[in-house]
Amino acid sequence: MRFNAAVLCLGILVLACGPERDAPPCDAACAPEDAVCRARACASAFPDEALRAAVDCASMPAGGRCLGTRIVERCVDGVRLQEDCGVTDACVVAEGGAHCAVGAACMEGGTRCSADGALQGCVQGQWRARECAAGCVETGGRGWCGAPGPTLSGTVRYERRFPDATFSGWSAEPEWVPAGGFLVASFQGTALVDLQVSGWDGRFSVRVAAQPGADDRIVVYAAGLGAASRVAFAVADPGLRGARQVTEAPGGGARLWRWSLATRTVAERGVFSIPEAEGSGAAAVFSALRIAWDEARLRYGREGLPVVAWLGFGTTWSCGACFAEWPVTAAGRTWASQVWLPGDGDAAWWSEAMVLHELGHWVMASHGTSPDEGGPHYLGVPTFPGQAWSEGWATWFSSDVRGSSRYYDRQGGTMFWMDLDARRPAAGRGPGRGRRTGCSRSWRRARWRPSSTGSARGRRRGNRCTRRSRRRR
Repeated sequence: MRFNAAVLCLGILVLACGPERDAPPCDAACAPEDAVCRARACASAFPDEALRAAVDCASMPAGGRCLGTRIVERCVDGVRLQEDCGVTDACVVAEGGAHCAVGAACMEGGTRCSADGALQGCVQGQWRARECAAGCVETGGRGWCGAPGPTLSGTVRYERRFPDATFSGWSAEPEWVPAGGFLVASFQGTALVDLQVSGWDGRFSVRVAAQPGADDRIVVYAAGLGAASRVAFAVADPGLRGARQVTEAPGGGARLWRWSLATRTVAERGVFSIPEAEGSGAAAVFSALRIAWDEARLRYGREGLPVVAWLGFGTTWSCGACFAEWPVTAAGRTWASQVWLPGDGDAAWWSEAMVLHELGHWVMASHGTSPDEGGPHYLGVPTFPGQAWSEGWATWFSSDVRGSSRYYDRQGGTMFWMDLDARRPAAGRGPGRGRRTGCSRSWRRARWRPSSTGSARGRRRGNRCTRRSRRRR
């Protein structure tokens, strides 16, 4: 659940979670780039983890190993380390051992022709062979089984805003960014011709009708497919406006966020652009949702609950922003869980930190056990242990996925942020409001703690939060 705004009082913050009350972090004496020093220093604070690391290193292959598709694990001087591969890279094992191979990652649903001419499809972040008797044909950056016929290739992009340089508001001008992982459909009238997924860089290639028509269209959906080739996660307009209760059923006009252009227009421009005025904020939310979906699947080895994120411009919710494991049938399918995001003038949909925080609750519900304590929570004010645990884990997940300890959001006309690493709060323009992160102290102490799921490098995987959440209800 989103933190409720409360008056920011630096004195309260120092008393509540300031560094004066805590010992320095276990890796304070280590150079930032010395992962071995950090891991060894922090392991001394957790003897059981140090023993586990020694046992694991004894059985570790000499060149290291891959944990899933994006994590390289190896032992250096008896210390187990993990490295996160880049977004477009993947862990591979070669003669020199396990390493991150540049460009080896793939977008779920993508296809290509391998070096020996075989058709491959992207499944759970890895290229896998597909049966194709007609032979693989590569056109428009994709692999096809046999000649695909007429195709259209292009790039999808959307406008988005980021925090300004001082984190006192959103940037004055939006930027164009690639729309990676969106569903791209080709229609002739109401007949679906083809459905594909845009790549990391927003590039796509779809079949089009052999006989072009005036009603041919390209439609981009803020939605993604699950393993069963059904839409499993999406951003949708609830079909409601004004202040609403989260217990209300979506309106009859609830629909997935989508954008449509004439096929001829896309062919002429080569670019499918989603401007801010046409709801690119929903595209920004979907980009965060896709990241959370992919990261959770890679980390836990299976897909999460089917989830819909509700965003309607001009719609606000009784909870502010929140998640619940409440099934609902709307926007064309049944979802096992829901996220509600505010669509007011604060434009908080630009806060990737806040959106991923709410999706952290979804990860916990999908792959672990939620403490079932919720409600308002304020910066500098103690709350129930279960709620602090849940909110803190969600904030940690947001920071871990983004690779940044800075949490930021905008509420009530106020932009604020907090650095969880330094536990330094700040507020932008307005009356000076902020919010508390309940587990920041736990996150700080455990961030370089080596474990079977831990990381001494990269985006700080693995503390007690991640391991406890692996339990399923």
